Amino acid sequence: MPLDLDLSAEQDMLADMARVAPRIGIWTHYFDRKVLGRSLGFRKKFDAEPQYIVQGYFGEAEGQSSIVTPGAASTISIEERRINCQTFTVEITEEDKKRISKIYYAETVEPFLLRKDSVTTDPTGKNTLFETNETVVAMDMPYKVMNDIKTTSVIKTVRTKRVQS
Repeated sequence: MPLDLDLSAEQDMLADMARVAPRIGIWTHYFDRKVLGRSLGFRKKFDAEPQYIVQGYFGEAEGQSSIVTPGAASTISIEERRINCQTFTVEITEEDKKRISKIYYAETVEPFLLRKDSVTTDPTGKNTLFETNETVVAMDMPYKVMNDIKTTSVIKTVRTKRVQS
């Protein structure tokens, strides 16, 4: 079935991005390689061929598994709003590193995953390679998508690399 879409606005946006970046990442819940692989003129904007990266819910690479352990109930504050959360610890081990994350999940407040603090170490867990903190800092923010206004959240990500001595 052919796609009958007017994608001129999206193509203009991609052309603008291609002027300042050699590659971009598009994150989506939807994944159908046949549909995403159709050429709609997007590839002409970038030199590189598309790369598809499939990750699990907790960021594990395709074929990897995660160990999820429920933690204590917690409360976090976003924009002076106190939100009850359930915490979980997620451990993902790869050949050359291990990542342990504490996540704060709110079952009734979008975007649900409100905070994630991760420490990535060598496989032994003794040497910290870097730490990452992802925190929702604003919710219910309006964002224009073509002719519509969508509600979004703003997420601040800070990654700190440890200097090895």
